[in-house]
Amino acid sequence: MDNKKKRIIAREYIMLMIVLLIGILTYLSTIIYNLNLQRGIKATKEKIKINKVQIDSLSLIYREKSNQQVYLFEKFKNEFDVSHMNTIDTFWARTEHVARIDSFRILWETKWDRSIISAIQNMGFKTPDDLQNFVISNSYLPIDLKNDSLSILIRKNNEDLLQDLALTESKVLSRKGLIKIVELSLIISFSILFILRYLVILLKWSIKTLNN
Repeated sequence: MDNKKKRIIAREYIMLMIVLLIGILTYLSTIIYNLNLQRGIKATKEKIKINKVQIDSLSLIYREKSNQQVYLFEKFKNEFDVSHMNTIDTFWARTEHVARIDSFRILWETKWDRSIISAIQNMGFKTPDDLQNFVISNSYLPIDLKNDSLSILIRKNNEDLLQDLALTESKVLSRKGLIKIVELSLIISFSILFILRYLVILLKWSIKTLNN
């Protein structure tokens, strides 16, 4: 075998190695790409988990008081005509006001008849102090409202994080998708280094032949 043929074989071998190297680099790149996405997904999930704990912690007292307010409102609505206070907010605002000025005792002792007192006692409030303490202890404090507002903001942030998480997860390459990308890179690099190269060589040869 003469040196010219050896050089041709060596050149083609190098080209083939370049194609294989491009395929390997493409494969490694997709693996690194997936790993980066997985790290981002893990960090986002951890942030969502932390946010959920914060939301539960911040809104716990508010939710407990809210449930108790609804409980009392439903009890009064079943026993008395509270049509003039037909929402929980108006009912509780009025009830809290009465409790703050210590008027339950006055109503209990001077204005409410025995049927009203009996109905309230059947709810579990044996004395006016029981009712007053219940209302005051379940009324929102400024810190309760502040924490609940903060929990709403964190919940909104979690919703955004969940959207980002879904988008990131959709970008993760499956094994099938990874193989397709590697195959595509091999086809493109093979086409450029072999087929197109020979077309260029033939084109140059044709031009040279015509010029001669």
